[in-house]
Amino acid sequence: MSKNKVPEYVATTTTFENVEYMLVSKISNGKWYTDLSIGGKKIHTVEHKAPMNVKDQARDSALAKQAKIEIGKGAQDKFLKPIYQMIEKFGACATDINAMDSHDIAICHEYAEVESEKKVQANEEYRAKLITTLEGKEFEKQRLHAILCNASGNNTMDEITKAQEQLLQLMLPDMWYIHGVSKTSMGHVVLQKLVIAEYIHRAYNTISFGGKVWRYDWQRAFYV
Repeated sequence: MSKNKVPEYVATTTTFENVEYMLVSKISNGKWYTDLSIGGKKIHTVEHKAPMNVKDQARDSALAKQAKIEIGKGAQDKFLKPIYQMIEKFGACATDINAMDSHDIAICHEYAEVESEKKVQANEEYRAKLITTLEGKEFEKQRLHAILCNASGNNTMDEITKAQEQLLQLMLPDMWYIHGVSKTSMGHVVLQKLVIAEYIHRAYNTISFGGKVWRYDWQRAFYV
């Protein structure tokens, strides 16, 4: 598929209890349609207003209900887990395929095919090139912030720790600069306090309460 064309669909998979699940999402006449397949068999199509990178209780519950019907065992809520796992993977895609510019299409294209181990490395290399631009940096900050907030509810401690390190490397060049360099002076370091504050807030989920600043401790699962 050419990167100059809008993808016809976006697909992702996950494996849950040794069963493969697949979501294939596409937009037609301004409406979103998503197919749910289990074990290679298409079992349900749902029409929805929000794109698949946004959780929607009615839509997600409908997909989980169909998964329960197909599998035939366990509570319906159990089947929300693979649905949410796939929705998290959709997070890299733009909200409205029809409104995407060439930059967004290129991003979406990298995630459009069913993921594989070989594809992961290609995605990382593409992301590394992307974040050299201002727009790309902001996109990457939002992606890492979603992990640091555990927005999907499925991120591990290792993933959160790695995201903190990646965010630091991304924002570090903007945290300082040298001022006053001349033939007779080496200048001095100026710290960009707002950028540093933004990093601390994003990386550690800080809040202000009772005259103190608190950060969330993931290992103990409360603010300190």
